[in-house]
Amino acid sequence: MKCLSPCKINLSLNILSRRTDGFHDLESILWPVGLFDELTLQSSKEPGISLTVQSNLEQEEPIPVDASNLVLKAAHAWAARTSIDLNSSSLEFALEKNIPSGAGLGGGSGDAAVALQMINQWFNHPCSMHELWEIAASLGSDIPFFLQSQPALVTGRGEILAPFKPHDSLKNAGLFIAHPGFGISTGWVYNNLKRFPEAMDLGRGQSLSQPLRDELSGNPNILKEKGKLESLLLNSLEAPVLPKYPILKMFLEFYKSQAGHIASKMSGSGSSTFAICDSLETAQNLKGSFANEFGSKIWSVALPLIGAAENP
Repeated sequence: MKCLSPCKINLSLNILSRRTDGFHDLESILWPVGLFDELTLQSSKEPGISLTVQSNLEQEEPIPVDASNLVLKAAHAWAARTSIDLNSSSLEFALEKNIPSGAGLGGGSGDAAVALQMINQWFNHPCSMHELWEIAASLGSDIPFFLQSQPALVTGRGEILAPFKPHDSLKNAGLFIAHPGFGISTGWVYNNLKRFPEAMDLGRGQSLSQPLRDELSGNPNILKEKGKLESLLLNSLEAPVLPKYPILKMFLEFYKSQAGHIASKMSGSGSSTFAICDSLETAQNLKGSFANEFGSKIWSVALPLIGAAENP
């Protein structure tokens, strides 16, 4: 059994308040991206369930293949819910990584969500979709998003989804993403956010992600109205990150200087940044000019803004 696992960018990320459980309430627009890891589930000669990883990324640090990996965490959480003994099975996940880790792109979360769906299918669907959602939410805030394939307005700590269909005009847009070759600890980012109280609840009690959702789903001219989309993108976590990692700010300033640039932001807690462009060709040109400016060894990709495929 083989499935593709997409990643995401955050078009908005407004951190509202710290919760009593240690998480933060937030509102965000999560957007699926047509860049994929590939996950295979197959029979193994060894007892139990195991994981192998092959990375296609030059700068990727070794990815753990033990129980700390979200793929195996997902499998064991699913087994605990179903009372199926995976120790008596002989299964292996094989993960091919194309999405950088620690990048704010949700690659690991997507892998976990796909692993849940695959192992549930392998054992003939003992869990309902709602039960899979509950397992996903217990593992990580982004994971439930990847159980479906549409953009979504997410709230709570990120586990409450309101999917929506983007306007057809966005099919013409391009997306450029760059990852500088290092990750940023999400824990460090949230711990340092408290030093920037002005970055919390940017709408001061009013939703900022809902207007963005309305524009993305209902405005046919969203790419043509100069500055419109740029004014709606936001990320509270840029406040602690950009001063600490000025190279990311340099990336964002460079995107804005390029012809065909529509909007740009950091994704999630970093370290990836992205630019929405008026066409795929513009995004591809940006990839070339970015390599000329910052060097060809920095990982980057240009692809359609709408391009995430739904697994069968």
